Amino acid sequence: IERMLEILGQGTIYVYAETPPDSSLLPDSAEISPSRMLEGLVYSADAEGAAVIHAVGPDYFSGMRGRELGIIMEDQDVLNPSVVSSSFADKLGLMAGDRMTLLLYEEESGRTRPILLTIAGIFPSVYPQLDSNILYIPLKTSGYGPDGYEVLLPPDGDAEEMERKLGASGCSFSSYMEIYS
Repeated sequence: IERMLEILGQGTIYVYAETPPDSSLLPDSAEISPSRMLEGLVYSADAEGAAVIHAVGPDYFSGMRGRELGIIMEDQDVLNPSVVSSSFADKLGLMAGDRMTLLLYEEESGRTRPILLTIAGIFPSVYPQLDSNILYIPLKTSGYGPDGYEVLLPPDGDAEEMERKLGASGCSFSSYMEIYS
């Protein structure tokens, strides 16, 4: 369960910064991705539901996450590609290539904006309690920039050492254990 919190959540450590952390502070095996968490409502032809939106950088599923989740990516050259778990897809009656509408609340303007999304990838649901409402979309589709950077270490990575280095450099961060206590 802990590894899935790292994979599905905001990485092993989430660094709160407008720019990526200095790569000299991170091990070579670390994957870094800009991200932002949002909330919205999703509508398909058959159902609707609340979604925790994980807006991420373009290579988010190209490394450890994609391999460990067993994600199957369809053609990503589609209108506003999105990724969901099989439990989320089943709940909304969706398959790869299907479209759905996301209503995303924009805090700055105080309005809700509809976005047409295409399912570009589905991963087997690991823990429906964790992944049945998570929707991954590109940061550019969300209309927001990142509010931080996820650092994902391999399962045998030394998170405590990385936390010491980040803390000594003055970075503001939280571990996945703090975020999902």
